[in-house]
Amino acid sequence: VSMYGTTCRVNVQDASIGQDYDYPSDEEEVQDAGVVFGEAAVVVVAPDGVHMTYPDRGWEWNSEDLQVAAAVQARVTEDGVAALGSDCTVTNIAGSVRDVTALGEGMDCSGAGFTATPAGDAFVATGTDVISVNGDGVSSFGVAADLAVWDASADVLYVATAGDSLLLGLEADGGVRF
Repeated sequence: VSMYGTTCRVNVQDASIGQDYDYPSDEEEVQDAGVVFGEAAVVVVAPDGVHMTYPDRGWEWNSEDLQVAAAVQARVTEDGVAALGSDCTVTNIAGSVRDVTALGEGMDCSGAGFTATPAGDAFVATGTDVISVNGDGVSSFGVAADLAVWDASADVLYVATAGDSLLLGLEADGGVRF
């Protein structure tokens, strides 16, 4: 649970509060949770960067501070984290490997939709386009949307525009599924 000034682990079965994670900022936001290298992980985004917190590790070595400039969103992947910067850079961190990809000069992604597949392929919905970032590079899907969510159970990317009733289901390569 992210609260003003701290982030705490909460047992949802009995509402007991466990460990307290104090990050350098009072503006952190829990953005995702999942399993990284077989270990439960929570992704927290703050003005100073991205924090990967491992609740099951105990008090020592339970958080990694990942230097991601101007991070606004982050998602857990199978082997790390994918993060979006307000400057429209996508950072994939897998263990000790870090890949940073710029989507374009002068872009602002502070309000963009962002999601990632378990394998680390990232999708950015800028409002005017949906952009894919993967091992093959950067590609435009030519679809206007500002919301994006990857559904790992169906292997589909859902995209939409806030306030609009149209929802598209896209393949990872941008092809329209429905």
